[in-house]
Amino acid sequence: MKRIIIGIRKEDEKKKAERRTPLIPSDIEALLSENPGLEIWLQSSDDRGYIYERCFSDEEFRLAGARPVEQLTQSPTILGLKEIPICDLEPAKVYIFFSHTFKRQPNNMQMLKRLLRLGCTLIDYEMIVIDASEEEFAAKQREATRRETAPASLLKRTVYFGKFAGISGVIDCLWALGQRLTLEGYETHPLSDLKKAMDYSAPDESFGTYSLAEAAIRAAGVRLSEEGFPDRILPVIIGITGRGNTAEGTEEILRLLPHRVIEDPSQLPLVLANAHEAKHHIYIVRFGREHTCCEVFPTLLPRLTVVMNCIKWQSDEPRLITRQMLRDIYAASSPPRLLVIGDVTCDPGGSIEISRETFPDEPVYTYDPPKDNPELNWQDEAEREELFELCCVPGVGLQGPVIMAVTNLPCEFPRDASISFSEMLRPYVPDLARVAEGESLEDLRVAPAVRRAIMSFKGELTPDYFYLEEAVRSRNVLVLGAGMVSPLLLHDLDRAGFKLRVLDRNPEASRSRVESLNSPRASHGKIDVRPTTDPQGLYEEFCKADLVVSLLPPAHHLAVARACIKARVPLITASYTGEMQGLHEEARAAGIVLLNEMGLDPGIDHVSALRMLRDSQSAGEELETFRSYCGGLPAPECSQNPLGYKFSWRVLGPLGALQQGSTFLENGASVETPALVEQEPLALEGFENSFEVFANRNSLPYIAKYDAGSLKSFLRATLRYPGWGSIWRALRNLGWLGASTDGILPRSAVEVAAHLDLSESDELVIRVAWILHHVQPTSSPLSDLALALESIPELQYLPGERDMVVMHHRLTSVTTAGRRILRTATLILKGSDMLGGLHAMALTTGGMLAIGAQLILEGKIRQTGVLDPTDRQVAALAWPELEKKGISFKETEEEI
Repeated sequence: MKRIIIGIRKEDEKKKAERRTPLIPSDIEALLSENPGLEIWLQSSDDRGYIYERCFSDEEFRLAGARPVEQLTQSPTILGLKEIPICDLEPAKVYIFFSHTFKRQPNNMQMLKRLLRLGCTLIDYEMIVIDASEEEFAAKQREATRRETAPASLLKRTVYFGKFAGISGVIDCLWALGQRLTLEGYETHPLSDLKKAMDYSAPDESFGTYSLAEAAIRAAGVRLSEEGFPDRILPVIIGITGRGNTAEGTEEILRLLPHRVIEDPSQLPLVLANAHEAKHHIYIVRFGREHTCCEVFPTLLPRLTVVMNCIKWQSDEPRLITRQMLRDIYAASSPPRLLVIGDVTCDPGGSIEISRETFPDEPVYTYDPPKDNPELNWQDEAEREELFELCCVPGVGLQGPVIMAVTNLPCEFPRDASISFSEMLRPYVPDLARVAEGESLEDLRVAPAVRRAIMSFKGELTPDYFYLEEAVRSRNVLVLGAGMVSPLLLHDLDRAGFKLRVLDRNPEASRSRVESLNSPRASHGKIDVRPTTDPQGLYEEFCKADLVVSLLPPAHHLAVARACIKARVPLITASYTGEMQGLHEEARAAGIVLLNEMGLDPGIDHVSALRMLRDSQSAGEELETFRSYCGGLPAPECSQNPLGYKFSWRVLGPLGALQQGSTFLENGASVETPALVEQEPLALEGFENSFEVFANRNSLPYIAKYDAGSLKSFLRATLRYPGWGSIWRALRNLGWLGASTDGILPRSAVEVAAHLDLSESDELVIRVAWILHHVQPTSSPLSDLALALESIPELQYLPGERDMVVMHHRLTSVTTAGRRILRTATLILKGSDMLGGLHAMALTTGGMLAIGAQLILEGKIRQTGVLDPTDRQVAALAWPELEKKGISFKETEEEI
């Protein structure tokens, strides 16, 4: 056997009192002796500051041949027990643990999605079952398909902690019953000295030992035979649902007390009629599936003192105990008999509707039925927490049944439970180790029991678990920034059914956006991202998402992208790709897409331009010239201020763009122009005056991106109302676009006129002086100017005012017949009244971002690396979605 490594994980500290191990030292020693080449590494537990160190010491494992290590990064296969936090999962590993996902448990679906995204293989102990024949397993597959569950879940498990779950659970429930009797005023009774299971510890240990607990239960049995129970609760009837390993452990403890077994639950009325005969013993009544899947159990529930729920419940079956049942029981005039419910299965919101996980140190809570709010859903994690605050109290109370739902019951006797589990797991370990070597599921040379327990292989659900596909479909979107672009984005994603989390540096802004959305799928919070933010600081939050949408300023996107790569979660921005391109290979290695330029310009311009170019090329035409213009402006009726413009977001961005030169192609030659140099004006139908045109940054890379190398002229440009260029050139000449100054810059009309060598009555002087009148000089002219522009009321959109988007493409080409064709496509869109009033810029940018998000989350964009809508597949997918949103172009064609 060649060298194969298996790592044993130290369990998460959040799982209180969790000290178990899947393999114990003596079994490791035997495995290493029997399997040359096998290595077993152990994540160290001792002297590492852990609250819950393993129940076997690192030294015991080392002496058995295991290798203690700090981390298991180099181990391809990891054995654990309980669910693993999503931020601890690593790519491409084989994980073996109780994932609690086969029933689509909502609280673990994000973990399963994370495992799939990381390309991991998941093997679940719960799915390791008896070695059924192919015919028998095929029959289970047919039944599983009908019930939408896993075939293995319908067979008897061979690796389990169930017996010790039953043992620990019933001890906790007997203790809880004893506490309830004491609260009711019975100072002494047979159960008064019982303790929680984990408290039966040896003097030198901090965890429970089964032999000590067993002795205490026997002692309580002696007291019961001598003293008897108070008349108030006679007879004490304990119902056990299920007939598996958990039920077996439960009954093993109960049989330590004087008892009578009721094989037929229908005999319960006779027992109640002779309650006086039951003072010195308990009754144990067994409920099989034939009782729990019909009206038998609900009818008899009010006659039980304690319920021990050990049944393997499927979501297509009726609940064992509902909130309505308990409301009915506790609304009756006579004192209710039902005092304790032990949900040994601990399936929150499952067969016991009011179940909510607890831990060994505080194993119970008390549910007060009259305080319940039926309009809230216990299955929804957030609403369950609200309900718990409303109608439950921790510990043993007097009002309502006491609920025991410890999520990790066997860890109350960790050493005893680990010994039992390790003995069952040991025969499968060599095959489990071989799974990491397999190139494909079909190539695996492992026992059927192991193969059938593989829920995912290298990031793909295996056939028996395809029914989970819908549950793991990516739906969690993290939106960074709650600015003006966010409303339509959030609206569209919420309408598509995605779960949203909106974070902003200003928590009030994110709260306001979420409240206005009024959706149960949306939450809000605070996040502070800076250009220098360490990706590790964002990692945990990003891991919970299936997609990140960044509405932050462009300077912040690299920090966000690096965190997305670390967390292996896709990213969308509306900003230029630029420096992001340097992360292309890292993003590909992480298996994610960083999709940029999903806005108006850049964004919609790419999609519409590619469509025009594709149609022309498909017709065999030779491309000659292409010019693309775009402007975000006030609607003409709202543009009556000296600048002819209004700011809908931070001013520093547009001011920075004003100082960038441009490069474009003209008549086959590259042309470079300084900032604020005007190109030929653009006249459009419906507008009285022509628009000023300013070349937009560097157009040349887009020729290749558009696959339009035959073009002789190519320009991407910005549109503004007349007068824009002269105003900004004047402000630049006056020194107001600089970062600093040594002198006092002109502000008054007199000073401006003098510096520009114009009269004070010149329109340009009046406009410039109007702007500078609002400036409060400090040390940075550019920042001072930006603050002034943000504060001038006339330059901000007032309620009822609308902005406008103008986008126009002009393409000339030559047909195969030698005809020269001019095609145009024009989009004119004004702000909308929808969603409380949206700017056209927000409609287009937010809408485009929402389209990108849906394309990724629905699996239509599968490329990895850095991407933008100049990719023809992305553009082709986005175009029909834009038209659905009413973002459509008016197109013309004429021969020239």
